Amino acid sequence: MLQDTWVVTSLVAWLDHWQALLGSILGGIVALLAALVVAHGQTRREQRAAATLLIADLLAVVAASRNLSTIATRNGVSEKDYPTWLAGRLSSRQPKLSHHFEAEMVRVIDMNTSLAAHLSLFKTTFSTIEDVITRLKGHFDLERRGILISSSPPGQFTADVQVLHRAFNLSARHAEYAIHYLESLVLSSIPTFTRIRMFFWPSATEKQSRELLEKGNI
Repeated sequence: MLQDTWVVTSLVAWLDHWQALLGSILGGIVALLAALVVAHGQTRREQRAAATLLIADLLAVVAASRNLSTIATRNGVSEKDYPTWLAGRLSSRQPKLSHHFEAEMVRVIDMNTSLAAHLSLFKTTFSTIEDVITRLKGHFDLERRGILISSSPPGQFTADVQVLHRAFNLSARHAEYAIHYLESLVLSSIPTFTRIRMFFWPSATEKQSRELLEKGNI
């Protein structure tokens, strides 16, 4: 009888010990899952905020490209003269990205390889635009003052104008595709479904995006 009582008592103590241990483990798992959900929600909010700020900068470049093209057409600027005309307009405007662009780019760049590529190439191309505008500004400043002596070495002005024309068009294309991916993968309410759809049934825009990334130019 005493032995049976001891066995029962030991079994109850053992079950009580493991029940407490199991409860602690389950409680820890629940707390971990809750923390992960909160962290994921915070990350999503930060990514959505970053996407909104990035789109504002990207849209400004896309809009500028379209507006300048429309103005040139309306003013009868020929295709041959357009690069020089564009360079003059850009040198007077001196477009700039927001100071937080790179920081916000880091928050979303690992979400999709195509998005990362377009954002990185846009930033690189836009840096080229800024560098060329800095070189051309002196020439156009003199021209606006009626001084027709070029401040650039022979041949350098023409080369810079062509580089600026190509870089500006390319940056606008990268901006358009980056906006598409930001809206589809970051701001969308169904990003997981969109990822699956992109993998199996890419849209025309996504096919054009891949083609641009493969070719490297327009």
